[in-house]
Amino acid sequence: MERNTYYKQVACIDSRFFSIIDPKVEYILGETLHQKVEKNHKGGFFVYSSPELAVNAQVALKLGSNWIFPRSVLKVHCWGDFIQYPKFKLCFEYIKPIEILGFPRQYLTSSNINWHPSTSLGNYGQTLNKSLISSQDSVRKEAQEILNRIVLSESSSQDIRSETLNTQKNCRKPTSSLMKMREETKKLELEVQRMEQIMKSNI
Repeated sequence: MERNTYYKQVACIDSRFFSIIDPKVEYILGETLHQKVEKNHKGGFFVYSSPELAVNAQVALKLGSNWIFPRSVLKVHCWGDFIQYPKFKLCFEYIKPIEILGFPRQYLTSSNINWHPSTSLGNYGQTLNKSLISSQDSVRKEAQEILNRIVLSESSSQDIRSETLNTQKNCRKPTSSLMKMREETKKLELEVQRMEQIMKSNI
């Protein structure tokens, strides 16, 4: 069976690699995982055709997930049944990690906060879709304040990030301040959810 090469964004915890959305799924080099592909993002492994697309992948905010942890990109082989989703995302039945590529350290700049389709938020590896930033001034200002707070936190916690996509092969362990980061991130998640509700009510 033909096995094509793809790339997947994952969470890095204690030099181990996990699904960002499902904390129970661990990716180990050389080990094959299987999950039935189902429509509407309900099953399978989501990958991209290039490292750049994987880095820019939009990852949904979900409480209880590995959303707050540092990120890495894995080079993987995929095969079996698959579904093609918009924005170059593919979902496969089988996946086998073959190489650790790491993740760019500097991924967010003030110039792309509002316009990057999937803005990476600092050392937490968080993402916020630009659609959450409403045209309404009050909501836009609040979203900008949240983003700025996380950007500032990155400048004091850069050691958590890998140096570059191709040079750093292993993620560093989370620091002792991880619990505080978790608490702060949960607060930010709730703020973003509230913003999303405001947007829906004004549609």
